[in-house]
Amino acid sequence: MEHTTSWKAKMTSLSDLIFDFTEYNNTDKNIYYNILYYNASSSPFKQLNSFILTNYFSVNAVTLNHTFLLGSPKTADNISWSLLIISLLNSNDYSYDNVFINKTIPSINDSVNSSTIFLNITFNYPVALSAPTSCITIYKASDNSIRQRVSTTMHNFINISPDGLSLIIKVIRSTFNEYDKYYFVSMDNNFVKGAEWSEPLRGIHDGIWILKTDMPKNRKSISDKAIVGLVRLTQEASKKLLAFKNNKSAYIAYIDSLLNDIAQKVPINRSRLSFNNRVQIFQDQIYIPIRIGAANNKNKNEKTAAELASDLAYMIRFKNITTISFGVADDLDQSYDVKLPGFIQNKWNEYKAQMIVVIMVEIMVFVIFRLLFHILSYKLESNWFEIINSAIYTWINHS
Repeated sequence: MEHTTSWKAKMTSLSDLIFDFTEYNNTDKNIYYNILYYNASSSPFKQLNSFILTNYFSVNAVTLNHTFLLGSPKTADNISWSLLIISLLNSNDYSYDNVFINKTIPSINDSVNSSTIFLNITFNYPVALSAPTSCITIYKASDNSIRQRVSTTMHNFINISPDGLSLIIKVIRSTFNEYDKYYFVSMDNNFVKGAEWSEPLRGIHDGIWILKTDMPKNRKSISDKAIVGLVRLTQEASKKLLAFKNNKSAYIAYIDSLLNDIAQKVPINRSRLSFNNRVQIFQDQIYIPIRIGAANNKNKNEKTAAELASDLAYMIRFKNITTISFGVADDLDQSYDVKLPGFIQNKWNEYKAQMIVVIMVEIMVFVIFRLLFHILSYKLESNWFEIINSAIYTWINHS
């Protein structure tokens, strides 16, 4: 004779139902566990497993990743136990493991690159931003390093469409900055909530929304050149370092540590970063010239010095959403753009005509003053005039 306990129901993370019951077998004197799965849009009551050995307590749980956990004894005396992991059915293709998400742009496994400046998540129901501590994070998959992280309070990077169905995330150009790499995007639980019922919604867990960068089409080996960029330390960091201005070894050790941190976070091959052991000080702030060596022409995956300098500039400018805000690199001043020779040349080309006019006017004014001084000094040979002439001449030379 077999005895069956009452059925129990549980709701899964995808809002489907599972029913379970225990059954005692008089023949072998064991207790068995049965699981049935129910979804309204599929054939109801699919039996997943039966005749699983358990006990009257039948300890079990349904996890967030749509898995059923069940404790089962390995021996008849219940001394040794194992944890069974039973995958539940998916009646629908919930690609993001979230019933509220309709789609994303880019989609899972789509290609991205440094020109990808927006991500989009479309929901099945209107949403609103929720917990201020919840974040959307973009990771590099190979080492789980953070490329960009934004919270619900960063309105320059997060926006919700007027209908409440789409969440738009701004991406900076240094985020997907390596060729032939995998990245994934995660969204914390409670990043958004239902706009109509104000309940926190589930996010997107690690390893689901995967994206990939490809090699640029028709990329060829190029003759690269080294580049020197000037970065500035914050006032606070400059003040601390200036306390050791007579200790050259302390300066060098600090900057070496800074270059190590930059190399890891951009990333840049450390052998391509160098420093000439000299810093510049202006208005109590320290300026550091950093040299980025030329790329290896034989390695098509390696970025040019100018591309890496651009990545570094973006990460410093927006350091509140990048890893530049951690460690030694946090000493870099985000209000100061990395100054590059190319930048200076572009500005010269842009304002060359205006600058030439200004320089010519200043030269003409100087010549007129000098002629006037000579004429007046010739006609008025007095000590008093010579004093005035000398004072004016000195003022012009120092202006």
